[in-house]
Amino acid sequence: MDKKKNFFSDMKEKWNGFMEKTRPGREKTGRVLSVAGLWIYRLRSLILGIPVGVAAVILALRNARSLPAQIALSIPKVEDGALVIVSQMLDKNVAVMGPLAITALCILMMFISKRMTYPFLISVFTLGVPIALYYMNCVFV
Repeated sequence: MDKKKNFFSDMKEKWNGFMEKTRPGREKTGRVLSVAGLWIYRLRSLILGIPVGVAAVILALRNARSLPAQIALSIPKVEDGALVIVSQMLDKNVAVMGPLAITALCILMMFISKRMTYPFLISVFTLGVPIALYYMNCVFV
């Protein structure tokens, strides 16, 4: 029993000595991580906005290259209790620049507002509009 007690007390002394020797390094590391976390927090809208903006531009360029001159947009509508699908024709430029403009406005709101989560989520969901337009007019036609 005495050997076991000495073993654990020796291990505790060694551990405490190790922790005391490494305290300055751990404190410096903690300060560096704190500063890095602060800068990531400050630049969070930029960090989240750049990939969304790049994806929106890529999707707009793809749609500008591949969509026809007139785009059919099918809109469901309820008239007299019945579901009616109304087809509306859009110009190619409106179909390409509209979703890009909505995404740009969401990113701008994200930079302006303190709560940037909602505009970020909206801008991510608006990336689905050019994809849906592409599939409705190029793939399924």
